Amino acid sequence: MKLTKILFILSLFVLSSPAFSDFSMSGNYRFEYQYFQGLSLDSSANKNYGLHHLRLRPELVLADGFTLHSTLDVLNSKGSIPRGTQVGQFFGSLSNSMSPYSGTSDSATILIDRMYENTHQLQLTEFYLQFLHPGGKLIVGRAPLNFGLGISLNSGEGLFDHFYDNRDMIQYQVDFGSLRVSPMLALITDRLSSGLGEEAYEFGAQAFYLRPDAGLEIGGLALVRTARTASNVAAPMASIVSGEAYLNRYGFYLERIHGDFNYSIELAYNDGELGKDASGNNIELSSFGGAVKFEYAPDKSPWNIKLLGGFATGDSDPADNKIENFVFDRNYNLGLLMYNHPLGQAALDVTGTNNFGRFGAGAASANVKQSVDTDSISNAIYFSPQASYGVAPNWDVNALLVAGFLMNQDLGAGISTGKTLGYELNLGVSYKPIQNITWTLNAGVLFPGSAFEGGVAAYKTEPVFGGQTQLGISF
Repeated sequence: MKLTKILFILSLFVLSSPAFSDFSMSGNYRFEYQYFQGLSLDSSANKNYGLHHLRLRPELVLADGFTLHSTLDVLNSKGSIPRGTQVGQFFGSLSNSMSPYSGTSDSATILIDRMYENTHQLQLTEFYLQFLHPGGKLIVGRAPLNFGLGISLNSGEGLFDHFYDNRDMIQYQVDFGSLRVSPMLALITDRLSSGLGEEAYEFGAQAFYLRPDAGLEIGGLALVRTARTASNVAAPMASIVSGEAYLNRYGFYLERIHGDFNYSIELAYNDGELGKDASGNNIELSSFGGAVKFEYAPDKSPWNIKLLGGFATGDSDPADNKIENFVFDRNYNLGLLMYNHPLGQAALDVTGTNNFGRFGAGAASANVKQSVDTDSISNAIYFSPQASYGVAPNWDVNALLVAGFLMNQDLGAGISTGKTLGYELNLGVSYKPIQNITWTLNAGVLFPGSAFEGGVAAYKTEPVFGGQTQLGISF
């Protein structure tokens, strides 16, 4: 870590010299404060915390067509928070304080022993060379990866996004008129630095048909990830203890802009084999998800209206050797509470996301009041009408409703629960005094449905309340 800081400081001195006059710096800083009451749906499990995070994006033009891009994350979290996170650091967590924690959850610290901050931690999350030439471009290095609406791959470019997808990869993009094809090869785990002696890699391509003159974009995605025994067991899922793994990911995306209307759809399908359990059984994967967005944004009107909908398959038989949960990327958020923060009884895995980081990178100390926004959409059908209205220059008010329902009600272990996840209402206001500064204030209430009762367990389903304020500065 000391070497990283030294190199960073030296690079700023070098790049500020006249020899590198094509050096530029952009980025963003954000602060958030969250408050939630009744996360366990029985008037208990309250939490509140503040977060802040800084992203720096230095860029250096080496020569015509050759550019070095990088992203540096400052004020980070570490521990068992999932990989690919820009959640940030707890506000008030100085490294020299007696306690590394900030925020409370019923007089307990948030993420005890799982999210110890270090203000000196500097993370290089992107660093790649881009060679741009007529008809295409080459990318080599650690680069962002995104597709469609972001339900499967999401690079986390939003001002308040908490997660991101990237790869150490080689990608070549070539254009044939309106057709763009981008094959890639990525190394997920290498055999030397990992100490595993074996590697995991990913290869595939994205292809797009682009007609900006007609407001049309159609895309396709195909990725294959393979892992040999050691590199597969290093990231266990569903009690996998041995065996090779391969994962196929397919995606389809369509966006059409017609006047004041914008509508888009993304479909994703995953299948493959994940390895063997302790009994030698092959663990298979087969999951499917989709999202649609309809938006009406009149050019000379203060109104912006959206309708979002989607689904993610759940596990139809939790007792067999096939995993059927499709899990949305965590950056794909609807409201403040549902599909965002863990809710209900920790032992009742309603949406099937315990194995997919519902409580962070692992569920060893699962607790709904000791996690940040690590939940995601799975085993669900959802609908979300949303509207915003410009009440004054730079001021908007907004409202949204989220309705969620289970795809599969059989949760395994003899538990069959209700179908309704609940209904959530959010109200908020946003203010942009200048283009580069955004402030938001949101409040939400969730009325949980019968899905959280757990069948004969008859858990309580009392309302959940939450509030959030965010300040984002981009430069």
